[in-house]
Amino acid sequence: MKSIFYLLLFLPLGVFGHSPQISTFALVRDSKGQWTAHLSASLEAFESALGNKKVSSAEAFQKELIQQVKSAIKIKSGVLQAVTLNDGQCHLGHQTDLKFTLMDLPTEVSTISVENDFFKELNSHFMVFKVINGATESNQFVLQSSNHFSAQVNIQPTGITVDSEQSFNYYYLLFLAPILLLLLLKYPMKKTINVLNLAMLFFSCSTDDSAVTPAASSAEVPAVYKKIYGATSVTSDGKYITIKTKGLPDHKSAYYATTNSLYQAYSGTTFGGLTFAKNPNTIIEQSGTFKIPLKPVMSTNHAATPLGAIGIALNGVPFFNQYAGPNNQELKGEMAGFDQFYGHPQNSGVYHYHVEPLQLTTVKSTKSGLMGFLLDGFPVYGPQEESGSAVTNANLDVYHGHSHETVDYPNGFYHYHFTTEAPYLNGNGFYGTPGTVTQ
Repeated sequence: MKSIFYLLLFLPLGVFGHSPQISTFALVRDSKGQWTAHLSASLEAFESALGNKKVSSAEAFQKELIQQVKSAIKIKSGVLQAVTLNDGQCHLGHQTDLKFTLMDLPTEVSTISVENDFFKELNSHFMVFKVINGATESNQFVLQSSNHFSAQVNIQPTGITVDSEQSFNYYYLLFLAPILLLLLLKYPMKKTINVLNLAMLFFSCSTDDSAVTPAASSAEVPAVYKKIYGATSVTSDGKYITIKTKGLPDHKSAYYATTNSLYQAYSGTTFGGLTFAKNPNTIIEQSGTFKIPLKPVMSTNHAATPLGAIGIALNGVPFFNQYAGPNNQELKGEMAGFDQFYGHPQNSGVYHYHVEPLQLTTVKSTKSGLMGFLLDGFPVYGPQEESGSAVTNANLDVYHGHSHETVDYPNGFYHYHFTTEAPYLNGNGFYGTPGTVTQ
């Protein structure tokens, strides 16, 4: 029996050559709304990361450690807004802990980017990361050199997700724990066994969860997406929301064929006070499929929005950006062609909105209500806040959005707004990573 125990324990050492180290890193929001960052590891790991520098005293070591860890942690909220860490606290011991107060991270925040490369010089170092937002916790994720010790955190009503390449795998710990327990009971003087490090040897065997856990073929559609009443279907595979639509507006328009019950001649004014001048196009039924991220997160490259559909309204009509075709021309030349609900079709019959969709802001909802979603999965709201105040470009970032709570996202979430001034809906690109659209 003894030989079997040793075989199971030390065979991985022959395969992997050495034992990786592990640390834990967490972002925590307390009941008062204050965010803090916590880093914990063995004293030996911290000493190794500092290059085993000789210091004159424990106080000097603490000071050096706090300074180096503080410079290694980079946290940003919203659109690349850097968060300041205070001077920090350090508790030295066999298990050493550091804590930093995040001075300007908002109490309610929807996206956070995190990087902590303090242990980057240590071979095979794993950092287990999690987020605790009041009573809500994320799953634990492994940050390591392969993902540059970084992650994107998305906080929304349905939970907290962390966009990371690796997930901490507990099955190997469950397998290893009984063996380690028996060894410790049988050989109590073996004080040098590092349980976590040995367990992580097994973790090294499998870091791709997708290899053993197939993606779900279907999943429950969150209530907010069920508000897309104009879709022919709304489904979820657990990763993306797929929306199918015919793209037909549910309101009167001068662009419907005269035989259609929704045709209505129009000769009044339109967006910007312009006199309506009908373009030669006619609304044609489409077969559109929009595939958007179920749990959107901030992108690092912010792709430019293309000509054509960049999102979908609740009534199934596509959103277009602030330009006219074919070469990103100013939209002003087309505005007179917006019908009485501020939409129009292009030359292939795709009806769409560039600006505030009056059917949604004045008939189906209000000017502060949910209008739809862009392809990156982030929601679009009308030209007013729920308080009734008008939203202007000065209230928004360069992507034409901002983060705060709404009736649909009471914990706060990034969202776009329509405004009466250019760019009307979207600015310098998608805030998140866009999905796909086919028409």
